[in-house]
Amino acid sequence: MSRLMVRAPAIGCVLLGATLLTAACSGGSRLSPPHGVADVLALRSESVRYFFSGRPDGDLPTVGHLTFDRHGDLYGATSTGGTGTCKFRGTLTGCGTIFELRPSSKRTWSERVIYSFKNLGDGAGPYGTLSFDSAGHIYGVTMGGGNRGCVPLFWIYRGCGTAFELMRSGNRHWTKRTLHVFSGAADGGNPVGGLVIDSSGNLYGTAYCGESQLQSCYTEGEGDGVFFELEPKKSGSWSEAVLHVFGRHLHDGLHPLGDLTVNAGKIYGTADNVYAMTRASSKSRWRFTQLFEFGDESSQGSYPNGGLAVDAAGNMYGTMGIGGNPSCDCGLIFELHRVGGSLQETILHTFTGGSDGARPDGALTIDSAGLLYGTTSNGGDLLCNNGGGCGVAFVLHPHGVDSTERVLHTFEDDATDGGMPESALVLVNAGSLYGTTEYGGKGPNLGDGTVFEIER
Repeated sequence: MSRLMVRAPAIGCVLLGATLLTAACSGGSRLSPPHGVADVLALRSESVRYFFSGRPDGDLPTVGHLTFDRHGDLYGATSTGGTGTCKFRGTLTGCGTIFELRPSSKRTWSERVIYSFKNLGDGAGPYGTLSFDSAGHIYGVTMGGGNRGCVPLFWIYRGCGTAFELMRSGNRHWTKRTLHVFSGAADGGNPVGGLVIDSSGNLYGTAYCGESQLQSCYTEGEGDGVFFELEPKKSGSWSEAVLHVFGRHLHDGLHPLGDLTVNAGKIYGTADNVYAMTRASSKSRWRFTQLFEFGDESSQGSYPNGGLAVDAAGNMYGTMGIGGNPSCDCGLIFELHRVGGSLQETILHTFTGGSDGARPDGALTIDSAGLLYGTTSNGGDLLCNNGGGCGVAFVLHPHGVDSTERVLHTFEDDATDGGMPESALVLVNAGSLYGTTEYGGKGPNLGDGTVFEIER
C-alpha cells in the first residue's frame, strides 16, 4: 500500500484502493498487532471521531474504506450532502463530498470538506475508496452524474458516473478536474469501486454496467460491466480504454462490485465471481482470468460487493452480503485457497442475524497474525432499526470450518455511537480500527453518519 511516513500510522492489509500497483499486499501491518482473538477483544472502546450533519457538511459516508495520507490524516467520501444542487424527489440533498479528518489531539479530530460536488454535470455520489499517488493527488469515482444518461439502477441520481482527480495546491486548497465521463455504453457506466494506480500513473477500475452500444446502462439489467484503464496523456488529458468486457454469454462474471485488490503485480476483483487481471510485462496486453465461479446462492451467498483481501500465502477472503443461513439470508465470510491447480471455497462464518451481526457489506482487513476484521450493517442490537439491528464490528480467526467470530463493538439503538456500518475497517499500528457508519448522530431519522474508532 502507499508508503506512510512521518505521522502516518501503519495500517493492515485492507482493499488496496490507495495502493500503487507495484506494491504488494503483505497481509499485515508494519508493527505487530495482537496475536490472537483473546488479545484483540481488548479493542472494546468505541468512540465517534466525527458526526456528519448533511448539508453543507456531508451525509452517508458509504465508502470502501477510509484512507490515511502520509501525514496521518484521514480522507473519505460522503455519497450525498455538501453544497451542491443535486435533488432527490424534489428535495435538495447535495451531490456528495470529499472530506479530510485531521487529529488535533488523541481525542479531538477536526473535519474539513475539501471538495463538494457542484451539480449533476460535475459528478454525483462519490463512492469507493480514495487513492493517493506519490505526489499526494487524490483519485476517485462518482457512481452518478457527469451527464443525464443512465437510469439509476441502485442509486438516487441520474448520470453514468465520472472519474476525477483532486490536486493539492498549497497546504489547504484542492483543485478538482474530471478525468472521464462515462457514457453508459461501450466505455461502461456507474463505477462503484476505488481506483488503483500503477507506477506510470495509469488508473484501473471497474464499471457496474455497460459494454457495447447494444448492452448499455440505459435500461435496467442491460450491460454487464467493464474493467477499464485511464491513461494520462502529455497534453494533460486522459484517455479511457476498456481492458475487459464482462458478459453473461461469456460466463466470465456480471456486474463487478467493490474495490480492486493488488497482490504481487496482479489486480484481483469480484463480480459474481473472482477474477484476476495480469500481464507478462509493462508492454504486454492485460489478460483476464476467471479464478472462481460461485455456485448455489443459498449456500455460497451472493453479492461479494466488498472485494477481496489477500494474505501473504495467497489465500483470498471476502464477504457475501446475503445468503448462507436460509432462515435469515444474513450473509457469510468465505475463504478461497488453492488445492492443486484450482481454488477451493470454505465458508468461515455464516451470520445468524443475532448478536453476531448480519449483512457484511464491506471488505475484510487482515493483520500480520492472520486475523480478519470487518463490519456488518445489520444484526447486533435487535432493539435498533425496527428489529433489524444496527450492525457490529467483528474479528474472525480463520481456521476453516472451525473459524471463530467475536464481536468487538455492537452499535446501539440510540445511534450516538453510529449505526449500520458498510465500510471496511482500517487497522493502525497501536491496534486501533477506523471506519464509517452510514447513519448515526443528531440528524433526521437515524442521523447522517459517523467516522468512528475502536481502540484498545
